[in-house]
Amino acid sequence: MQLTEPSSLRPSDSTGLPDVSIDLKPQFRSTLSRVGMRSIEMPIRAKIGGDELRLSSRIEALVSLDAPDAKGIHMSRLYLEVKEKLEKEFLSSQVLRDLTSKFLSSHEGLSLTSELAVAFELPLKRKALISETYGYRSYPIELRAVARKNESFRLEATVEILYSSTCPCSAALARELLREEFRRAFAHQPNPSRHEIEAWLASPEVALPTPHAQRSLARVKVCFGEGHFDSTLSSGLEYLPQLINSLEQAVGTPVQSAVKRVDEQEFARLNGENLMFCEDAARKIRSALETAAEIQDYDIYVEHQESLHPHNAVSRVVKGLPHGFRV
Repeated sequence: MQLTEPSSLRPSDSTGLPDVSIDLKPQFRSTLSRVGMRSIEMPIRAKIGGDELRLSSRIEALVSLDAPDAKGIHMSRLYLEVKEKLEKEFLSSQVLRDLTSKFLSSHEGLSLTSELAVAFELPLKRKALISETYGYRSYPIELRAVARKNESFRLEATVEILYSSTCPCSAALARELLREEFRRAFAHQPNPSRHEIEAWLASPEVALPTPHAQRSLARVKVCFGEGHFDSTLSSGLEYLPQLINSLEQAVGTPVQSAVKRVDEQEFARLNGENLMFCEDAARKIRSALETAAEIQDYDIYVEHQESLHPHNAVSRVVKGLPHGFRV
């Protein structure tokens, strides 16, 4: 697409103060892929169900510089447009679309592409596994929108969950050790009674081998299909808890907030039933995302923060679309 003469390069300031972005030419004539600001501190308004939240965020506001003779862009315009919009409206896909469009109109003649990212932590109320105890978890979120003049609009969401992963190899080795301990304990009792076995298992003097588990994370980036904006984030952030829940259900062992002993015991049971390498976790999440019609593309990163080693085990998978996320 050809740029028209940039009206934004013509004087529009009545103060008479110099503006070097207009008055000066660049030393090297060329275009730039992205120019703007990162880590803008900005409060945002969020709506989830019937709840209205006020959250802190970090914002990235960017445009391309497609006019090779322009010294720079108007960064203050980006900041003010973001501030004015987010002060008045709840964060949604429509707000992101409006802002990226505004970036382009305020940089007419300079930019053909705009990009906006909003990063924040989403607090969600979480019930314990068994008891009626409740607590809160905060989930890192980033929403990113990219618009190209007179063409496409792309919306992505990145969410991060924490969960526990118990190593299948270590579980097998622990079972073998337990069998050996049992053989030694009852070497002179060929037919121990059920009561004797139960008492042995419950004895604090028995050093029961346990599999090693570790806190793990999954960072999942999804791209929404154009036709699904209305059912995802058009009027607020309602879809994000649903996405988070589906990821936690896929791995099976999300970390807990407030717990009682029955909840901790249930967590141990779930870990025993959901043994997994990082490869298993990535495949579980992939299977969950494949069935979500509103998700066009995904990029899954899994990290198991090893308790056995000083390094971490990682796995990553993308959907593999021709023009989608790349590894």
